[in-house]
Amino acid sequence: MPTRVFAFADNIIVFMSCFQDIEMIAEVFTCYEMMTGVKINSSMLNLERIMSIKKRKYDHSYIEYGFTSIVINGEERPRCVICNKALTNDSMKPAKMKQHLQNVHPQHKDKNKNFFECHANAVKKMRLVSTDFKENKNKVTEAFYFVALEIAKQKKPHTIGENLIKPCSLKMVEIVLGDEMKKKIAAVPLSNSTVQRRISDMATDIKDQVVQEMKSSAFGLFSIQLDESTDVASCSQLMVFARLCSCRFI
Repeated sequence: MPTRVFAFADNIIVFMSCFQDIEMIAEVFTCYEMMTGVKINSSMLNLERIMSIKKRKYDHSYIEYGFTSIVINGEERPRCVICNKALTNDSMKPAKMKQHLQNVHPQHKDKNKNFFECHANAVKKMRLVSTDFKENKNKVTEAFYFVALEIAKQKKPHTIGENLIKPCSLKMVEIVLGDEMKKKIAAVPLSNSTVQRRISDMATDIKDQVVQEMKSSAFGLFSIQLDESTDVASCSQLMVFARLCSCRFI
């Protein structure tokens, strides 16, 4: 939940989801005092006392209770290695972590330290594999969008991707970098239907961007010019030229 401020009569209520928001709120109140000349009763706000509250730190011995640590919004919190639930910073106490273990995972309350360390290492490896997979997937997506864009620019048939570009790319990578790199390049899909979909996606995205620029143009003013053209298949195509004022161009 974002930080919310409610004011009524002479009172101000602030709801915070992050401890670090306190500094931002203090700066806002200071600016308000300087601009309005109104003095906020700091004895009731007592930001100095709140900001001086000591935040608890994780200790490696807490793994005995099945907990590692995670940083959320700049705050270190205990996280259970069994259910992956992150507790509040105030729960960074042996008694509360032990209570969580006994109440939520009673079947593991008598396990030793090595058991929880194995769980923690397994969770860590799963996160690393998941991160690597997402990064690799994003790179593959970027690669075939790039190839599809070049095919469209050169006005080549969509089949050129799987019939020429991909076989040549695989052979070059195999010769220069080896079979391991070849497997990664092989994951890039360049079939006729895939290239067609990617080009259609990019065309739709460009159209949406132009329409959005027209809607957000200065004073809401723009002009359009329509014309008709015929493509190589003798099909009529409607061309629309738009002229507008934008913060980036005219």
